Amino acid sequence: MFSRQLLTIFLAAIAVTLIAASCVDRKDNLVDVGDESEGAYNAHFQNAVGATYDDSDTPSCYKSEPNLKLPGVIKLVSGTLVVKSAMNLVGNTQVLLTLKKDSFLIGTICDHGKSKNPLIPDDDCKFAFCANATTLCTALGTPGTHSLGEIEGDLGINGTIELPSVSSAIKGILKGKWQLELDIQTSGTVVSSIKIPTNEKYIDVDE
Repeated sequence: MFSRQLLTIFLAAIAVTLIAASCVDRKDNLVDVGDESEGAYNAHFQNAVGATYDDSDTPSCYKSEPNLKLPGVIKLVSGTLVVKSAMNLVGNTQVLLTLKKDSFLIGTICDHGKSKNPLIPDDDCKFAFCANATTLCTALGTPGTHSLGEIEGDLGINGTIELPSVSSAIKGILKGKWQLELDIQTSGTVVSSIKIPTNEKYIDVDE
């Protein structure tokens, strides 16, 4: 009788652990993606939602919440993209990073592509973007209103943003909760900006 009770408790604990560690694609790994530019840039995201994946395209969660991986992938799965004027982003575009950790000791290490930490060079605060004519990069330079992801059966845009690996200087402090802002800059001009997650919330990174 006693061993049966132990077995029941053990199985229940496993079930709770599995539920707590679940990562259902397009459910547990969803994060709101903000655009606080209020239309100031050429391209403006509205009501965007992203899904987090590792670099092998496996849904990424931590305690059943979205977990950003570097390297990894964010897929913009819903929302709209409004573009004012035509531009060519392919081959001359980079992302300027703002990275802020939920830590008094670390805080902001990158600010719009510039390092705020003497141990981290500016090059670690930016990465190449739109090297190829992906549907997202093409849409960012095409005037009009575009759907992101699969909305109500609409194929929309494959809004995939590939996030690079980071240097050892950042890797050592990466685990934890962060705010990220990505300024998309082409030919020296910022054309769009997104914040992950929205408002003043934080997201788990590399957990």
